[in-house]
Amino acid sequence: MRLLEKTERLFQCAAIENVLRREHSWHFEFSSASLSVEHLWRVLADGAPVLTDREDGLTYGGPVAIDAQDEARRLLLGLRVLGAIVDPETADLRISFDGGLRLDVLTIAPRTVAWEVSGPKFCIAARGGRLSEPFWFLASAPEA
Repeated sequence: MRLLEKTERLFQCAAIENVLRREHSWHFEFSSASLSVEHLWRVLADGAPVLTDREDGLTYGGPVAIDAQDEARRLLLGLRVLGAIVDPETADLRISFDGGLRLDVLTIAPRTVAWEVSGPKFCIAARGGRLSEPFWFLASAPEA
């Protein structure tokens, strides 16, 4: 099985459990894996953008700033993943959810990690439009 297919299968039948904003990244916690994003992400509803990480803290002239973490949680928590696709040329990641919502992670800088998926035994990263070979973690130290 190709690396793209393996990465896409990590999300099959998973549900999103949390969204966390960190100092320089965002974390999307799934029931099967964790997605760490350092580049642009956006949420779309029926194909139209409804939220991006770049809107966090903006007011657009209103009295209250957008809290992208709270809004992403409101939109995504509990939704089941219908499918995930990794673009073979850019390594952009597209995750489709039930309810017509989609999370896109876009690679916008060639020399930094755009996103990383990790689980209890593995880690796969997208950098410069390419996926890394997976890092596999040992469940326990080998016996001597």
